[in-house]
Amino acid sequence: LVAHHIVVDGWSMIQLVSELKAHYASTVAPSSNRPNGFNEPPVPYGEFVDWHQTLLEGEEGGRLSQYWKARLAGELPSYDMLYDRSQTTVEPSHYGWHAVHIEADLTHRLKEFARTEGTTLYAVCLAALHVLLYRYTDQEDTTVVTPVFGRSRARFAQTVGDCVNMLVLRESLQPECTGRELLAQTKHTLLEALAHQDYPYARLMSDLRPARHGQRAPLAQVLFVLQQFKLFAELDGQMSASPAAFPESRLPEWEAYVIPQQSGQFDLCIELAESKQGLRGYFEYKEALFAADRIARMQEHFVR
Repeated sequence: LVAHHIVVDGWSMIQLVSELKAHYASTVAPSSNRPNGFNEPPVPYGEFVDWHQTLLEGEEGGRLSQYWKARLAGELPSYDMLYDRSQTTVEPSHYGWHAVHIEADLTHRLKEFARTEGTTLYAVCLAALHVLLYRYTDQEDTTVVTPVFGRSRARFAQTVGDCVNMLVLRESLQPECTGRELLAQTKHTLLEALAHQDYPYARLMSDLRPARHGQRAPLAQVLFVLQQFKLFAELDGQMSASPAAFPESRLPEWEAYVIPQQSGQFDLCIELAESKQGLRGYFEYKEALFAADRIARMQEHFVR
């Protein structure tokens, strides 16, 4: 099963694999045990596109536009102090990877802390990232980009396509702010952004027309992702454990082949995913801007 990100996102792959397994099961399982899930086909991607376009051209689109323009008004932060060297070329960038692992015990304690504060593990990790950027750049104004599901209406929940949108999360850090205060602030920013998530990142860049510097992303240079799943091998395990899975109808054994990314929009990407061993992931960085030892230090400080 091969798919390019230009036509499907991670959630779409879950749908495709689920349908593949269900169709396979229907060919080998007894008719009385066949899974039921194809009576109502998902809303086609074209209908999602039409709905989104209509929304953006109406009053709601204007409201969303005003929010993001106000949120990102003024001079946006620059992370020049974060880099080991300046980028002097517009040639495609090469990326390095550095693994990160947050032990299961610490992950559990972070989740418990998030629960007691009425928020999520994602918000805790995001707040930690804002602090990391502040410590490395001495800038109280920080921005981080994060991807979102992009299906804000329930009827598009099963739609297959690339619906993902990017949100720019801007935070103002005060040195006297406590960790709990920053977490509450981060939660508020995140909830507000999610309430305005239907405005496309590409259109926002067109509206704001920020200055471009070489290959750097114009609104923010750091991407943060906390995935529901990491590899399709884990995805297969999730599917097999679902009520619709049948031992006698499992697909042949398979595993993911991950193609390392060689170019992207952002200077630094931090991607994490939950596993039985805790949070695992990587720091992906432009080798033209960062030295490997700096990324290693940043990873260590982030985990701390």
